[in-house]
Amino acid sequence: VINYADRVNISVAASDIMRETGWDKAQFGVALSAFLFGYALFQFPGGLLADRWSSRKVLALSCFGFSVFTALTPLGQTSFALLLALRFLVGACESASLPALAAFNSHWVPRQEFGRAQTVSISGTSIGQMLAYPTTTWLIQLFSWPVVFYFNAAVGFLWLTIWLLYTTDTPREHPRITPSEVRHIEENVLSHSTQGRLSFWSILATPSVLFLCVSYMLYAFIAWIFILWFPTYLVEARGFSRLAMGGVGMFPTFGGFLGMTMATGAMDAGI
Repeated sequence: VINYADRVNISVAASDIMRETGWDKAQFGVALSAFLFGYALFQFPGGLLADRWSSRKVLALSCFGFSVFTALTPLGQTSFALLLALRFLVGACESASLPALAAFNSHWVPRQEFGRAQTVSISGTSIGQMLAYPTTTWLIQLFSWPVVFYFNAAVGFLWLTIWLLYTTDTPREHPRITPSEVRHIEENVLSHSTQGRLSFWSILATPSVLFLCVSYMLYAFIAWIFILWFPTYLVEARGFSRLAMGGVGMFPTFGGFLGMTMATGAMDAGI
């Protein structure tokens, strides 16, 4: 939720930022793309690190990093080059979150529940966007657009504190788990054995994996247009006020949330 709120906030605030800085849409598009460049470049290394080190710590470092650079984002209004660097770093730090989350779930969730756990986790991508629309517009209306980034960063630091105090890498390490829970999880969890593990290239050559990559790439192309430019479209092309945009902008992501969770329920039911 926090991860996606931190990537959408700049899109919701885009009209106000461009008006105050004088940057045009072409320039601002480059700034938005800087995030994606960092996000794409470091996602694979982030996943490897989560697998080989500690998914709990990688998630914590990811949240710490994107919260720091989110808080620094308002400094970018002083220099376009600085804004590019800050958005690149936000993307680089956020890139590790979802791979690390999958790795964390693989240690904690029995195989038969893994699909539902992943769905609940990833549904935060829609919830984060839903929350970002009204909170961002409300904070700009009451204060100014830089306050949005300070607020989101503070939420990230709060989550980080709770996460580090409460979580452990594995169930066996957690002080509040019962022996029966540990046995149930460890007997049914996804195997982490290194024996007979397929190579990365053999997995990538699997037709189903290739089709999944292509389908996700096509989905992401449309999704990122909505994430990055839908708020500006509502304000400038459709004439919505800032607050009206904050309300209407929630609906596509709410639809995504319903589709994601209902589809998983249907698959679990065998439909």
